[in-house]
Amino acid sequence: MSRRRACRQFQATGDCEYGAKCIFSHGDNDNRPPDPPNPLREWRLNLPRPGARTRPIDHAVFFQAGLDLVQSDYATMQDAVLGLASYGGLVRVTEVLEKHEKVGRAAQDIYVQGELVPLFSMITHPSVVSCPLLEKPLVDVYNVIHGPHGIRAANVFLFLTTTIDIGNHSKDTLENRFKTLFHTLAQVILHNGSANINAQLVPIVEVFVDKAIEMSQDMQDANMDGVRKLADKLNRLLNMGKNITLADKQTVNVKRGKAKFVQHQAAPGGRHDNDHSDVRDIQILPTFDEINSQHPEYLPIQGQERDGLTSFEALIDRHFRLIREDTVGQLRDAIRTSLQTQQGNGGPRATGGPRTNIYGGLTLVDVVFLRGSGIELFVRINQPVRADAARRKNFWERSKRLQKDTLVCVTNVGESHVFCVVSNQGRPVQTQMRNNRQPPEDPAQTERLQKHNASNLYSKADGAYFTLKPVFIKPAGLAALIASTNWSALTKLVEFPGVLLPSFEPTLSGLQSMLRTDDIPFTDVITANGQDEIRLSIPAYARAPGFSFDLSSVTSPGQQLSFLPRADFASHTLTSRSTLDETQAKALIHCLRTSLSLIQGPPGTGKSFTGIALIKVLLAAKRKAKLGPIVCVCFTNHALDQLLEHLHEHGVEQIVRVGSRSKSKVLEDVNLRTIASKAELTSAEKHANWQLHQALDEDVKQASTLLDKLHKAHHTKHVEEHLRLTNPAHHVELFQGEMLEEGWQQVRNKKSDPLLKWLNERSANTLRTRPRSIEELQTATLQSMTRAERRALHESWITEIREITIENVLTASDSFHESQKEFGKVRGEIDLRCLQEADVVGLTTSGLARNLPILRNLRAKVLVCEEAGEVLEAHILTALLPSLEHVVLIGDHQQLRPQVQNYELSRESVRGAKYSLDVSLFERLVHDPSGTQPKIPYCTLETQRRMHPSISQLIRNTLYPALKDAPNV
Repeated sequence: MSRRRACRQFQATGDCEYGAKCIFSHGDNDNRPPDPPNPLREWRLNLPRPGARTRPIDHAVFFQAGLDLVQSDYATMQDAVLGLASYGGLVRVTEVLEKHEKVGRAAQDIYVQGELVPLFSMITHPSVVSCPLLEKPLVDVYNVIHGPHGIRAANVFLFLTTTIDIGNHSKDTLENRFKTLFHTLAQVILHNGSANINAQLVPIVEVFVDKAIEMSQDMQDANMDGVRKLADKLNRLLNMGKNITLADKQTVNVKRGKAKFVQHQAAPGGRHDNDHSDVRDIQILPTFDEINSQHPEYLPIQGQERDGLTSFEALIDRHFRLIREDTVGQLRDAIRTSLQTQQGNGGPRATGGPRTNIYGGLTLVDVVFLRGSGIELFVRINQPVRADAARRKNFWERSKRLQKDTLVCVTNVGESHVFCVVSNQGRPVQTQMRNNRQPPEDPAQTERLQKHNASNLYSKADGAYFTLKPVFIKPAGLAALIASTNWSALTKLVEFPGVLLPSFEPTLSGLQSMLRTDDIPFTDVITANGQDEIRLSIPAYARAPGFSFDLSSVTSPGQQLSFLPRADFASHTLTSRSTLDETQAKALIHCLRTSLSLIQGPPGTGKSFTGIALIKVLLAAKRKAKLGPIVCVCFTNHALDQLLEHLHEHGVEQIVRVGSRSKSKVLEDVNLRTIASKAELTSAEKHANWQLHQALDEDVKQASTLLDKLHKAHHTKHVEEHLRLTNPAHHVELFQGEMLEEGWQQVRNKKSDPLLKWLNERSANTLRTRPRSIEELQTATLQSMTRAERRALHESWITEIREITIENVLTASDSFHESQKEFGKVRGEIDLRCLQEADVVGLTTSGLARNLPILRNLRAKVLVCEEAGEVLEAHILTALLPSLEHVVLIGDHQQLRPQVQNYELSRESVRGAKYSLDVSLFERLVHDPSGTQPKIPYCTLETQRRMHPSISQLIRNTLYPALKDAPNV
């Protein structure tokens, strides 16, 4: 029997992190076979703990083992990086970074290749960089590398500038090492706001950028594309003053167009508090000052760029302002009209067209804090139908007013406004979290909810009851909203029927984030100006020597055919071996050898058929080219369902459909939410999930308790607590009894309420004619006050209690929403793992904008967009993920243009032609109506199979002179 002391950790948990190496006894388990080796656990043993002695280690072995862990399974990768970002891991990172000062010249290559490269490879590994759960831990590591004022980064990378080419290594090894070092330097700069102005780092980055340009002279080397993009981005970020273009060279032929007369337009800024020169500073929903402003908004004119903006910045600036005017501008004008007209308190009235309803008699009934959404407001308005409940119900159901998620605005003439969405057509509903987790119960809040259980839009004749959730609101505005227990008669509710926040907010936010990240692909093409034609390059992944596409997936059975992008290829070879017609085969080949491809298809010519054939060929090359999932985007949910169903019919199985508005029975089991609900969580995700659930529960409990205190601010216990903290003298006098002479204290009857007694008892001082101010009363004795003074002081106490409580509610709300964001990252991590296993990911354009944070980490290289001629350019711009190397736009610019809400911004309007918001990117690249955009090569499908020849003749004589009829129509 072992005489060793028992292991406390093993006794408590049944496990011990040291396993068989533990120096303490595990009881009967001492004789069991040794535990199988656990590389992660062994690696973690080298992480020093706070306060413990740091023992020396072999850094080369440590970081190489860490890199092996990162390159293993996904869960181990997460745990390894979390360990690296822990206290002990950051100690090891600091040690190896500061080691360069002691390394001799003979050992420099061993130090760089054996210690720094594995460390930097760990934190720049594609799986690590794209993991949402590791976003904060990575920032911690980059901050340590950066060091105070960037000194550590400057010293380390200055040393590395002298070691880029040292060592007896192959060209590929040196290139891979340089890419790792350069990528790490770029991430350190991008994650530290002060790095881009650090005088010590600028010359070091110049050396690395020059080396990147030198190594990427061969533009056909697909492996150097990432380095070229980083070099270009760092040049712009640091403003080095070099005119370096790392994209394919284009031939520029400037043409003089028609003479133009340009009217002067004042630059943005100063019109109101939401008018800024930089669109990143603009709030998406209008401010109160903006609503009341009489100045016209600044709207950029097509082809007219502002000074100080690059062509890319000007493009994003233009589309952000025009899209916002087309959507938010209508809301702004409608609210302004409602404030100016000052309508009465009757039922709903329409103003400014059918898109606006105004309701009077708005009253705040209750404020609650819910587990799923945070603060919500239970309100009532005047009932528009004075009839029985059945007729009221019929009115609300048929009118479809105040539907769930509808955008509304609470306005108060001359004071403020708050945007909300309709959360529920009745009382607030507590939602359950994932895994059937029950929200914490708060008795006071539950009692209030049950009190209004039967209150909804039609149940009561005295008013219509429903719940609002505030959106995009500043703390001051939310505080005023909660504090307003009795809204004035001038307070109204403006409804925007059919306007949903997700229909425009994600796109506008996406455009703002694009300016922050500055990593959109194909900017050289979409911002080109004054050129006759652009020569487009082969997709980067297809530039590898000897790369070829296997076309067997679209040929007849038994027909083998391949295609080399650099070689000549006769399209009739593909036509003779497949069901594609001549123009479809040409379009397919054109797309495979062009990084930005456009296919125009008149009605019935097989645009979708050609797109499916293209996707099948790309999927055949997915593994060889490391394409990742192919992202398929459509304008409508119906078109997306059709495309994905057709792919399923053609044998594509790994499909993920993102979005909840699918009506396809075939795609029910491949919806992202369905797939993610069945996914197993890693240990890191489970731990983060548990921590966030605890934090959310605590925030909800605290906020609910505070709201109950807000409702009962006048209760004696809250007044006593407030006085004990703010005015001890009044607290002692009121609740502990007056101090008498010789140290005696007057005793209060505990059964009576001392506060009520003090308020109601007759004052000894009845001769005072002028009430004293609150400031004077704060230092006076309570018994010396008149009844009026007592009530005034009591009201000031209640006001202070409410103000402090509301401030604490807002603090809890901020904490709640931060926890929700982190919770969303965990869910995004699970979604990302599901999407990475897909062959095809299908979304609508608005769905892509909503899921942009996840998709930017997907590392997809190919995007296919159908109906591109009907999609606003801003939606295509947000779809250009940083990782894309190949984009295919399929559409027809001679059919319907994108829809815009404001006719004054459309191409057909006399005033709107200068804005041309409804000109799609597809149309602008094929045939820019303004004549400023260069043409790019595109293919047109010419054989239609849908219309009778007598009908197709009508469009052949007008729009499509080359259109042909298939023999079978």
